[in-house]
Amino acid sequence: MSATLAKFVQLILAIQFIQGSFASDRSISCGPMNWHIFGLEKCITILDENPDQLDFLSYNDAASICKKLHPEATLPTIESQEDQTFISNLVTSKNIWLGGKMNNSRLIWEDHGISNYTNWSEYVSVPARGEFCLMMGDNANAHGHGKCRRNVVSVICQKPQAWTPSRIQTFMQGHLDAGELRLQQNRNETSTFQAQLQDYHRQLTTVKTELQAMTNTLIPVGFIYIQYKDQAEPATIWPQFTWTDVCSQYAGQFFRIVGGASNTFGSTQSENAPRITQVTYADPQPPNSINLPVGATSDYVRTGPYSSNADTVGISFTTSGGEVRPYNSAVRIWKRTR
Repeated sequence: MSATLAKFVQLILAIQFIQGSFASDRSISCGPMNWHIFGLEKCITILDENPDQLDFLSYNDAASICKKLHPEATLPTIESQEDQTFISNLVTSKNIWLGGKMNNSRLIWEDHGISNYTNWSEYVSVPARGEFCLMMGDNANAHGHGKCRRNVVSVICQKPQAWTPSRIQTFMQGHLDAGELRLQQNRNETSTFQAQLQDYHRQLTTVKTELQAMTNTLIPVGFIYIQYKDQAEPATIWPQFTWTDVCSQYAGQFFRIVGGASNTFGSTQSENAPRITQVTYADPQPPNSINLPVGATSDYVRTGPYSSNADTVGISFTTSGGEVRPYNSAVRIWKRTR
């Protein structure tokens, strides 16, 4: 038992000790008159056991009779089908006033209840304007309405029950038990929610790991990126990776597909271009041929007869030493290293 409940029980026991013994719950809750206990809150009485003592009464007349019985008494309010059935079983008259009014189509209960329960007869239409008083009509299980001055023959009154300490204790214990049950349910629901949340977190972590693995697979370590003119560096595109400039490993080289006249994969082929490498003069008298060196001037080769002064008439050739290359644009080569 919780500390709060224990203090509450002590308070109830103290009240019982002060007030002494009580009569039955019926006499204490509803009084000595012919009141019927209904539920935990209402006492109900019907005043048509002796019809000769009752005239046909308007709504206000019936309400005044209830007030004379008890200051808090009102005409009955119907908050549920259970209320409807209980009152229907009490009445012997076809028409009784109910403690409610229709004011411009809005239902207002006399005891200020907020129930929206209604059980309109199939022959009744709810008025849109004006004030009408609620009644239980010819069909005791259905509601109707009429002018508040219209007379009916029976009066039923209700009043709140006066609870005994033991009744209060039972009521509070029931609510405490229900509260503790609901609290336990909330704890269970919270525990379930936390478990689901943790499971979602694990799933999210798994998805993040898989996404990271996919990213690493799409751009693996060792991936080569060629940066062309006016294009971004790889570190700008994929800042989460480490990129190393490896241009020095391939500086100045052109690349060709393996096959044909290329070398084997991975080997470097020396430069070459179609050019004149030798010049020959059609004369048996030497020198009648020369080789053309690369990037230098060759020896003379005779091109005409000897002159009177014994000089040789001839020409020499000069070749450039520049590389042979197509029209090109320099690029950078990057490698993902981490």
